[in-house]
Amino acid sequence: MLRRFVGKWRTSFHFRLAIATGFAVALIVSLYCVVQYARHASFAESAQKARAEKLATLLAESLAQPLFDFNTVAVASTVKAISSHVDVRSVRVLDTNGAVIVDTGVEAGTSEILLLTRRLIDFSEGPRPVRVGSIELAFSRKSLEEELYQGLIETLVGGLLVALGAVLAVLWAFRTITKPLGEITHGLDQLAAGVTEVVLPKVQWQDEFGRMAVAVSRFRDTVVERQRAEVLMRESEQRFRDFSASSADWFWELDEHLCFSYFSENFEATFDMPAERLLGRSRRLVAKQDTLNPPALWQAHLEVLERHQPFRSFEYRMRSVSGEILWLSFSGVPRFDAEGRFKGYRGVGQNITASKVAEEVVRKLSLAVEQSPSMVMITNALGEIEYVNEAFTRITGYTAEESIGQNPRFMKAGVTSSEVYAELWRFLAEGKTWRGEMTNRRKNGELYVEQGIFAPLRQPDGHVTHYLAISEDVTERKRVEVELASYRDSLENMVEARTAELAEAKEAAEAANQAKSAFVANMSHEIRTPLNAVLGLAKIIVRENHGRKSGATAQRILEAGEHLLRVINDILDFSKIEAGKLQLEARSFRLSASVSDAMGLVTERALAKGLGLRTDFAADLPQWVCGDRLRFEQILINLLSNAVKFTERGEVYLTVERDQSAVLVKVRDTGIGMTAEQIKRLFRPFEQADASTTRRFGGTGLGLVISRNLARQMGGDIVVDSVPGAGSVFSLRLPLETAEPETAAAAAQAPTHESGAGRLAGLRVLAVEDLELNRIVLEDILANEGAYAVFAEHGEHAMTLVDQRGIDAFDVVLTDVQMPVMDGYELARRIRSLSPHIPIVGLTARAMREELDRCLAAGMSAQITKPIDEDELVSTILACSRDAQRLLAAEAAGEKAPRPADAAESDVIDWNALAERYKGRTGFADRLLATFVRTHGETSATLGRALQTQDWAAISAIAHSLLSLAGSIEAPRVHDLSRQLETALMAASPDIPVLTDALIVALDALVAMLRVRQMAGAPSA
Repeated sequence: MLRRFVGKWRTSFHFRLAIATGFAVALIVSLYCVVQYARHASFAESAQKARAEKLATLLAESLAQPLFDFNTVAVASTVKAISSHVDVRSVRVLDTNGAVIVDTGVEAGTSEILLLTRRLIDFSEGPRPVRVGSIELAFSRKSLEEELYQGLIETLVGGLLVALGAVLAVLWAFRTITKPLGEITHGLDQLAAGVTEVVLPKVQWQDEFGRMAVAVSRFRDTVVERQRAEVLMRESEQRFRDFSASSADWFWELDEHLCFSYFSENFEATFDMPAERLLGRSRRLVAKQDTLNPPALWQAHLEVLERHQPFRSFEYRMRSVSGEILWLSFSGVPRFDAEGRFKGYRGVGQNITASKVAEEVVRKLSLAVEQSPSMVMITNALGEIEYVNEAFTRITGYTAEESIGQNPRFMKAGVTSSEVYAELWRFLAEGKTWRGEMTNRRKNGELYVEQGIFAPLRQPDGHVTHYLAISEDVTERKRVEVELASYRDSLENMVEARTAELAEAKEAAEAANQAKSAFVANMSHEIRTPLNAVLGLAKIIVRENHGRKSGATAQRILEAGEHLLRVINDILDFSKIEAGKLQLEARSFRLSASVSDAMGLVTERALAKGLGLRTDFAADLPQWVCGDRLRFEQILINLLSNAVKFTERGEVYLTVERDQSAVLVKVRDTGIGMTAEQIKRLFRPFEQADASTTRRFGGTGLGLVISRNLARQMGGDIVVDSVPGAGSVFSLRLPLETAEPETAAAAAQAPTHESGAGRLAGLRVLAVEDLELNRIVLEDILANEGAYAVFAEHGEHAMTLVDQRGIDAFDVVLTDVQMPVMDGYELARRIRSLSPHIPIVGLTARAMREELDRCLAAGMSAQITKPIDEDELVSTILACSRDAQRLLAAEAAGEKAPRPADAAESDVIDWNALAERYKGRTGFADRLLATFVRTHGETSATLGRALQTQDWAAISAIAHSLLSLAGSIEAPRVHDLSRQLETALMAASPDIPVLTDALIVALDALVAMLRVRQMAGAPSA
């Protein structure tokens, strides 16, 4: 409407004149209405105020009497009556003090109040009026506004009627003049709104209206043509957008400088980055910065762009923002303007990474199938061959062209049964995989055995469309299997023969080994027995002829005998190590005391050669350690003896220090030293540094071999560092753990007294020895130590003395184990039956573990190996006596104190472990041990009979039973031997007899120890 108005205002003077006339009329009428309304409003407001003043005066007069009389009811009634007046908004009556008497309670805003009137109320009674209160009246503007509104309506209606008549008159006057112009303007408005079918008035005059109508008609035709072109353009653009949105590709443009000027929306989705990052970048710069593609690829592409030629499927690699390598493909055509000038390129881009990866996978799979050593064949659902690989052609001789389209049955040789083929097709029909063998015929007529897997190939919907066969030629393997079976049969026959021969050889070797062991034991006994007498008599002569020539001669005899004893001990130790029968103890001992004892044994020889001896202990060494004290001292004595032996001048320096969790002992000397070649031979059995060493210094060459083997069995080692002519350093490293002090160990390591100090003073000894020389030596030792000894020649003689004097007449029994009439074992059993506490010490020349087990099994308390060492004999007697006294004292006090077990006893049964296992259940442990003695007291005899009859099943059952029972009562030796025997039985090992004998001895020792403990009344835990 406004546009039409503005258009008419600008194009027609007549219209402007009409509008101006109408506006003037309207202005005059409006001013008239305003003046009339203002006069009416002023008059109405004055009349309203006059009424309010009059009403307030009337109310004040009406309330004077009630207020004077304090008649609030009348006051309220009057106020209520006046409040109903249409002009009264609120009424408030107050007394002379300003207190509210009546208040209508109607709040009113200032915009609603016309007048607020206050009046003082005086009551006239007599000559002077009396003030009785005041009133406040608020009058509403409502009636005034209604009156003014009514007047305004009347004024406006009159003015509008006059104005409307004037306007209509003016418009009617000019309508005939402006009608053509209006029609033209309406047509232009329709064109602006997009309506192209506009009908214009017929031109009757060639005035400005006629010319304007012609121009509008031409403009209309132009707009129609442009709109049609725009519609076609929009349809084309929408078609392009639809193609772009529905495609995974994107569209791009290059300007005339080969810089990117446009990317479609799909570009950002593909590369996960805004297109602005590439807009404006030159294609040449992209090629220059690329490191993933060969430069020649970009060079050829840029040449195409420079020649403004179209290109298709330009493929290259690009790294995305996330670092992923993408394959891209670009196609484009050049753009030219109407004059043929080059304007750039326009084209499409594709992300072909997935297809490239798929192509690579397909290529690899194709290579794998094609180059597979196995035959691969694919048939359709009808069984017609569609593909075969090179292996198929190579094995069968048929080319792919000869095979494709045929059924695989064309290769059948007629050897495989029809049931096999029926089963194959039944499996395939059921959708299952079939595995099996069949015999086919090659193209050249040869038969071959094919082993394959046949499986159906399913489409995503589960429909089977093809079958796959993967096979290999197993003809050669089948032939080899037949030959191997023949060879196996032949070998089995040969093995049986060889096994029989080996069994015979093994039996012979075992017999030889047993003969060797028996020989070593017998030689040990035969040498040690007379040697015991020689050393004993030599000691007597030395002691009785001190300072005389005969004493010196006897001293040399003693030294030679001790040397011979060391040689024998070395040979026996080496034999034990070779046989794996050397057993180590684990007890607490004082480290410094053991080192001092070892040093003390070489001190005299060192001083005799004028050598210095030094010992250095580190401050952080533990005082007590756990290990085999005797073997530890044996190693130290050997190292120190060698150092003194091979040192002519200077000193021998021993240091003991901590090496992490181990103890490191170093023996340094200033002796002859050794070369590297000599060190290599140092730890070989029966060898020394060189041949001259034996001639100059003597020795068997076993000492260091035994020492290193002992060190390694203890978890350590010995290493040597030497310089010829400057001395040697032997380093012994042993993992000796810190231990708590033990009373028995401390007593055993207490400093020994000199001979004649009377360490056995007052002790009554029953000594049983069949050889007179040994009795003389034993008598001298016991007498020298202050003991009272009674001698017997054999066991029966000893029992006669016991019967005559009573067992209480003796404090300790010393007995040889091998004697005529009655040996020491039987004697020990008989004495033990008379007294469970009396110490019994066995004397034997057999330095073997089995000998110790037999002694303990017979009821002996300890064992000493001949030749008898005086200090060892005394310390053993004292230790056994203390144990017996402790048991007797506990028994007298009504207590049950366990007897401390030495290392040998702990091999038989570990009392400490047993006590820990059944802590708080002593009664149960006693019943368990009693049951073991009752049920297995004769098991060793049963084992012996089974061994004689070679009843391996019975031996296996006994070993299996003992394996669990021995573990329950903490009997380690019986447990270990039972386990070894059971393993040997399962493997049919030739060691079964040896292990059975060892188990019999260990079981006898265990039963004997438990019986002694039962008689002593000691608890088990």
